[in-house]
Amino acid sequence: MILSAEIPFLCAVTLASSTVAALLILKGRLGIRAGMDLTEGVQKLHSTPVPRIGGVAVFAALVLGGALLSFPTGLLAILTAALPAWLWGLSEDLTRARSPLSRLLATMASGLLLALFAGLSIPRLDLPIDPFITPLLWILLTSFAVSGLSNAINIVDGVNGLASFVAAVMFACLALVAGRFGDQASLQIALLGLGASFGFFLVNWPRGRVFLGDGGAYLLGFWLGATAISLIQHNPQLTAWFALALFAYPVTETIFSSYRRRFHHEVSATLPDRLHLHSLVYLRRSRWRPLPALTWINPNSATLIRLLPIVLIPPLGACLAADSTGLSIAVVLLTIAFYLGWFRRLVRFKPSTSPRGRTRSVLASPGRTSSDAIRP
Repeated sequence: MILSAEIPFLCAVTLASSTVAALLILKGRLGIRAGMDLTEGVQKLHSTPVPRIGGVAVFAALVLGGALLSFPTGLLAILTAALPAWLWGLSEDLTRARSPLSRLLATMASGLLLALFAGLSIPRLDLPIDPFITPLLWILLTSFAVSGLSNAINIVDGVNGLASFVAAVMFACLALVAGRFGDQASLQIALLGLGASFGFFLVNWPRGRVFLGDGGAYLLGFWLGATAISLIQHNPQLTAWFALALFAYPVTETIFSSYRRRFHHEVSATLPDRLHLHSLVYLRRSRWRPLPALTWINPNSATLIRLLPIVLIPPLGACLAADSTGLSIAVVLLTIAFYLGWFRRLVRFKPSTSPRGRTRSVLASPGRTSSDAIRP
């Protein structure tokens, strides 16, 4: 369990993240335009420019937390390994000139450094093929997995508070499991991630005055991967499928989005659109009927509330099934089924203002709005 002695440390990291995020908002209000997210774009839901360099707040909180722990060797190595993903993502936030391929390679480089420099690599898959996987393949698999998770967190970063809250819930789960198994090193890494993500969330939601940006999303995804790998590597009784169960929602979103774009819409898998689950929930906001106490929450921020089932249930299931491969696989399969069922229901939803038998378009292009009719 998380001991009371660790609560002040968690609060300090959370406060650091919130403070830096608040300063980034102040920067925007002072007219400093660097790192501002404009309103043009397929996936934009805001109407005024917003700072999109929230990754600075996340990284600052991780560094402060590391300093409070006197930078143990392993932690310093993990922070160093995170630099390519964070810095290249941050450069995209500042310049908007980095290609998807270059950002993918940067996150893969962080995964390689995690394995080679920090000594954290996926130790097993708990599958019959494990004995046939060479050390080099484990390293490459670690790079691929860390890169995939970094991009998965970036994919779900589409409405106020979603990515940072998803990350905070997952870090909380990792911390609880680390405490349960008495893994102090993994617990410290998880608490750092929890404080950094939740501190940002407190400033970002519900007003959406500052965004994570690519740098923040990549950094949180990397830190989640590093924490999960550390936990599995240090605790043989923990099933490797625990990590996939924990990350089932963003991973499903990423894989399905790539498949849908490439094979269903026959466009590039990296082309942005409005057919993510969170985008659909937002666009079908006519069904949002808030309680009287929640009427002050705008539809963008209310999307997080409506997504809570798929945000909370997989991590909860992963925590309960942490030492069972069968149960963890069941959590993964149930999450996939839940996601696909919800997605199908939203795509086929017919607003009352639409002609009978037609749907509203949520596949956006620069010249198309969410009210154009298509067949998603």
